[in-house]
Amino acid sequence: MSMECYEELPKKPTIKKGKKMKLWQVTDKSKAIQGYCDLPIFTESIDGSIIETTAEVFLVPGMSVPLLLGEDYHINYELSVSRDIENGTTVRFGKTAFSVRAMAVDGSPDWKNLRTSGKGILDSG
Repeated sequence: MSMECYEELPKKPTIKKGKKMKLWQVTDKSKAIQGYCDLPIFTESIDGSIIETTAEVFLVPGMSVPLLLGEDYHINYELSVSRDIENGTTVRFGKTAFSVRAMAVDGSPDWKNLRTSGKGILDSG
């Protein structure tokens, strides 16, 4: 989570310290992680139910996106994606009946900062 997004939260989760690492993929190499927190995430399902999940997020100043839910979140909640021409794309939470609609977002102005190794995969298609 970008530190800037964290600062805008009306109720800020407690910042924890202790996990030392650098996340070069989401910001430049000079930025240091400010800590981490447990962030509650609320999502409205297709049927109108509210799904509450939690993610442990690192707080990174200058991150190119406000929030990036990584593979650990996807695995913990067993997320799966279903694409359908008529009904659009949905994301299902494990073996539950809960699904949410996926929606397109505009590209980040930081696209130019994508690492060359990742960009090469996208450009090859």
